[in-house]
Amino acid sequence: MLTQRNGHTTEDKRERLIEAARRLMAERGVAGCTTKEIAKAAGVAEGTIYNQFRDKSDLYLSVAAAIMPEFLRRLPDEPGHGDPRTLLVKVGTDTIKAMQELIPLFSGMLGEPELRAGVRERWRSERNVGKPHGGLTEYLLAAQAAGRIGDGADPSVLARMFIGSIFHHVFMRLLINEPGLEPTGRKFVESVVDAVLAAAGPAKVKAGAE
Repeated sequence: MLTQRNGHTTEDKRERLIEAARRLMAERGVAGCTTKEIAKAAGVAEGTIYNQFRDKSDLYLSVAAAIMPEFLRRLPDEPGHGDPRTLLVKVGTDTIKAMQELIPLFSGMLGEPELRAGVRERWRSERNVGKPHGGLTEYLLAAQAAGRIGDGADPSVLARMFIGSIFHHVFMRLLINEPGLEPTGRKFVESVVDAVLAAAGPAKVKAGAE
């Protein structure tokens, strides 16, 4: 890790730029942010952005990665232990919080041709690295192998059911802002989890059994 003359490491500058971009986008939206304003908020020169990131879309995708819960890439719990329903309810609750930031960010990027092109180029170059829901798919696959959930459905389809339902829920609430639109909070998350587990089929190992 390199230390600059001002005492800040390269990693420090990168993290400060990500945090500044995240804060400004939350306040103004993607269209309302410029690299000059982001650099100023981070306390660095504008050129530093292009020393740390390939382009503006790379910066914004790094913001998305910072928001994206780690469990969507790698779930911490061992699939052979604990109650999958309890874990998935926690995962769903945290995903809702993340989606409240991620959906406006991605929507703004889709509306900017340059950013959209940058996202597509990065996706094509890194698509073999793994999908955002890959960690959840791996967890569900391992849970099926351990007998903790049923094996009657493809785990990647179950993961898409889970993430897609939450995405739609948050998107509609952000768009319409109607409190009575559908169930909210824990009730909604539990209904999604129960639907996913029902689609998977009966577990071979009962909850609580080791």
